[in-house]
Amino acid sequence: MAEPTPTTIRHLGPDDVQRCKAIRLACLADAPYAFGSTFEGESAEPDSWWVTRLTDCHWIVAEQSGEDLGVAMMMRQGLPPSFQPHQDAASWFPAQPDYLWIRAVWIRPEHRGRGIVDQLCGHLAERAAQAGERVVILGVRQGNDRARRAYERMGFAEVGTFQPVASAVHLTNSLMALPLG
Repeated sequence: MAEPTPTTIRHLGPDDVQRCKAIRLACLADAPYAFGSTFEGESAEPDSWWVTRLTDCHWIVAEQSGEDLGVAMMMRQGLPPSFQPHQDAASWFPAQPDYLWIRAVWIRPEHRGRGIVDQLCGHLAERAAQAGERVVILGVRQGNDRARRAYERMGFAEVGTFQPVASAVHLTNSLMALPLG
């Protein structure tokens, strides 16, 4: 990994529709294989849809000198119906109806390998730990080895697999968990 890029982490709220939309569409244009949505679908959504997403989820961006370098989001959701846990998965997270998921993680290609993903995910994991959560989870497409290595470096471990429910990409995901605290 290159020298870490000093960044500022900013929360996006309902007034940040255009900013969120711009970086989210950039990530869908760059890496459509990695997300459960499409550029075409999200670019056609009205601003009210974006406001709801910004209200219902915790969106953050890493910025430097006014440029958004990366984005991540955290939301509360249950496990997918297709989740197939590994044998030791129960030791990683408690049985509960829903969990905090880290989602929509993306770094601009020219800024990858500089620790920005660690800053974004670390910020969200810290927020989850402060809220009393014991674990935070995320999904990563099988075959997205660079992302998997980054998450493993941060302490995430694969606990099972699942098929996305409403995905534009029909690839298996690995469910990865990070114990907190």
